[in-house]
Amino acid sequence: MSVNMDRKGTFRGQPVGYSLNEYQSGAIAINLQIQVEEAWEDETSTWVDWRAAGVMAEGKSFVVKKDGTLNEKVIETLVQHLDWDGNFTSVLSQTWNPTHCQFQTESNIYKDIETFQISWISGYDETPSGGQAAVGNERARVLQSLHGSKIRALTGNLKRNTTEPTPAPEAFVPGPPPETTGGTVVASKPPVDPDIPF
Repeated sequence: MSVNMDRKGTFRGQPVGYSLNEYQSGAIAINLQIQVEEAWEDETSTWVDWRAAGVMAEGKSFVVKKDGTLNEKVIETLVQHLDWDGNFTSVLSQTWNPTHCQFQTESNIYKDIETFQISWISGYDETPSGGQAAVGNERARVLQSLHGSKIRALTGNLKRNTTEPTPAPEAFVPGPPPETTGGTVVASKPPVDPDIPF
């Protein structure tokens, strides 16, 4: 007896069931059921065996959107990571044999009921936690050869197109103190302006 998925996380498992659904909106989805075999533990960065728990995860992969256009990213995921041949007939005839995969689950609330459904599917051996991995020296050299020249060109353009910074205004230098006569400040006369009537 299987237990429904009850949490958000990253898992690995074997698809054990699938079906094809068409919605009134025009969207078409492949519904998947995946038997969980392992769960990713972030704290220890290890896979934990879940086979004995008998947990089943479910989710919908919308291959056609409501507007009738193909959801290319989802189709690419099914083809690359679950070995789908791209034919609805293989889903209907149950001749498709999906491969083991890695997947993520997210909370989904419908009519005040929370379930945890498959939100994304990836390759079985991909690095969990959003696919991030530390880059080592060898990989850095590969990335440099792939992207280095373009990044340098972009950096050079940005530096050339940057306007020169506006120089700071000169600091105010106060003039000499007013003249004094016996401790009394002697006020200077203001300049005469012929346009002032008084």
